[in-house]
Amino acid sequence: MSHPLYVAFVWHHHQPYYREPERDTYILPWTRVHAAKDYLFMAELLAEHPQVKATFNLVPSLIEQLDAYARGQAEDPMTLLGRQSTWNEEEKRLLLNLGFSIHWQNLAFRYPRYRELIHRRDTALRDPNVFSDQDYRDLIALFNLAWTHPRYVQQDDRLRRLAEKGRDFTPEDIETIVRVHRELCARVVPAYRELEERGQVELTASPYYHPILPLLVNNEHARRATPDIEIPQPPFAVPEDAQAQIALGVSLYQQTFGHAPRGIWPSEQAVSPEAVALIRQAELTWFISDEAVLGRSLDYYFARDEQEQVREPHRLYQPYRISTPHGDVVGVFRDHTLSDKIGFVYMHYPAHQAAEDLIIRLQTIYYRLQDPEHPYLVVIALDGENAWEHYPENGEPFLSDLYRRLAEHSLLQTVTVAEFLEQFPPRVQLDHLATGSWINGDLTTWIGDPEHTRAWSLLRDAREQVEEHKRLWRQNHGREETLRRALRHVYIAEASDWFWWYSRRNSSDQDVLFDALFRANLAAVYRTLGLPVPDAVLTPIVGGPSIPEEQLPAPIISPPLDARPQPAPEWAKAHVIRGHTSVGTMQVAQAPITAMRVGYDNDFLYVRLELGQPVQEEIVLSLTGPTGALGDLVIPPCGRGEPRMWRYGHPVSVPLRFACRDKVIELAIPWKALELYPGDEVGIRVGIFHQGRLEHALPPDTPYRLKIR
Repeated sequence: MSHPLYVAFVWHHHQPYYREPERDTYILPWTRVHAAKDYLFMAELLAEHPQVKATFNLVPSLIEQLDAYARGQAEDPMTLLGRQSTWNEEEKRLLLNLGFSIHWQNLAFRYPRYRELIHRRDTALRDPNVFSDQDYRDLIALFNLAWTHPRYVQQDDRLRRLAEKGRDFTPEDIETIVRVHRELCARVVPAYRELEERGQVELTASPYYHPILPLLVNNEHARRATPDIEIPQPPFAVPEDAQAQIALGVSLYQQTFGHAPRGIWPSEQAVSPEAVALIRQAELTWFISDEAVLGRSLDYYFARDEQEQVREPHRLYQPYRISTPHGDVVGVFRDHTLSDKIGFVYMHYPAHQAAEDLIIRLQTIYYRLQDPEHPYLVVIALDGENAWEHYPENGEPFLSDLYRRLAEHSLLQTVTVAEFLEQFPPRVQLDHLATGSWINGDLTTWIGDPEHTRAWSLLRDAREQVEEHKRLWRQNHGREETLRRALRHVYIAEASDWFWWYSRRNSSDQDVLFDALFRANLAAVYRTLGLPVPDAVLTPIVGGPSIPEEQLPAPIISPPLDARPQPAPEWAKAHVIRGHTSVGTMQVAQAPITAMRVGYDNDFLYVRLELGQPVQEEIVLSLTGPTGALGDLVIPPCGRGEPRMWRYGHPVSVPLRFACRDKVIELAIPWKALELYPGDEVGIRVGIFHQGRLEHALPPDTPYRLKIR
């Protein structure tokens, strides 16, 4: 009897730990508003499709924050400022930032008054006093209202009346919305507990404050994937903290759901042999990671064809057994292309077309496996909250159609991960587990940039102070509580989120707030221990002066063009423009173009493009000079021809040098052909187009400017 293709959806619910040290104030409102829009909705929608199963991960620090809101013990700027009748200029600027941090088209524009305020925002940013007190009050009310799922607005008479009112809100109106949000927060955990009790859902653990486990064990381990990465010296290396974060997460899970978890979502799907050994030591039986980690573990690249299908699906779509000193543990590895389709692509399709596309892709996997005797598991795993604001109607039409099709399909069967593993133990042993995460299969999102190095160094120093005082106070039994509180602040500062925003790949409107909260927790370590806070902890890591471009080393290079995966040493002096894979909480598993290296000598402009994966579309390198466009260099997929230059819609002959291999493209463009000379400036921007539409660009906004010396 042939098996269906088993499909495991794993939805990850996580928010940074926004609470200010020793206070009930949370610096940002995202836990509360995502509860009002997404967390409860995801559980209730699945409950409406009882034949569909899924696995959910609720990060412990998120559960703690939801509980604080439910009990009325958590406040944030969009609750506190709503109680005021007037605001000073700093508060107004905060409201002009946070109040418009919302998807305008899909969420805000449902309310005409919100649209009106958006149209006036640019003027208010120049002069916050352009907005009246009523404008600011309406902004707060509409922000909270628009971040509420429409089904709850319609179901709750209090919210429905306020939505119909639409403007001229009072502080009492804002308090009503916040009160409903607290009620929705209180319903989240019970909704998932009920789904688990009836067997429709499996719930998994996570390290408590969402740290990157391999980096807690030892920063040096980042060099396994990226040998030349910058790390602090001495490195942060506290494996006992990784063990404690797992234990705390498992403990909260047991308290919340009444039994031990079986699986774990390691933060950012980051794993290493040492981290997985700690996972097994905590009596967890399976973990999830990404296909990039599996590929590096197998020393195999998961190549895809023109339909984006894995060429050897048998390797990816099965679990693997990994041996540790504490016993075997099972790893399942997600299909990041299918996961990214939901996270970043399907919101641009009509709902029924998006659902049908995913079903067809799963059917194709089933037929290509051609192995009726063995079961296979496709794992689709991604954030369970951040994508939906980009979908019409919060993604409900898409998810409803997808769940309905899956329930009716004869060849596809949804399962929880533990259910599949219980019925079909892994057939294959993974002899080596690579160290890496879901982003590029490495750890460079959380370590390697100068800001990372400084943050890890400050964290290391604070952690060492805790150890030093533990030794000093060993005989003083009254100090255990002090040490526990200091260590808790260390654990919070170990979270992945701060290092995510320190990455030069990622940015948000609240980078300065994240930096301040990270350092506030480090400061709390020193204060708890009765020590003065070092000046280095009080000094911002982001938001300070940047290095003027003219102080950067001139990229005079003459590299060989051989398109090696590791760039030749000559490229070390080049300017590197990294792929900005995130402008918020969403980040694709691999940016199409992860880096562009640029340099020059007397004769040539040199450009090296490093791709996240081979692309099937043409790549266009656009060049501009002092007087305007110099031309577009159109680069076909590797092996399908030579690059060609176009100017004003016409091909031109340029004597290029060119090398291409798999995920690397290297070019040498003669200065003479561009008619550029010392003292001129060239603008460089690379883009990938699909059906005439720009899908990805580097830099994302304006060209990189290079002064020829």
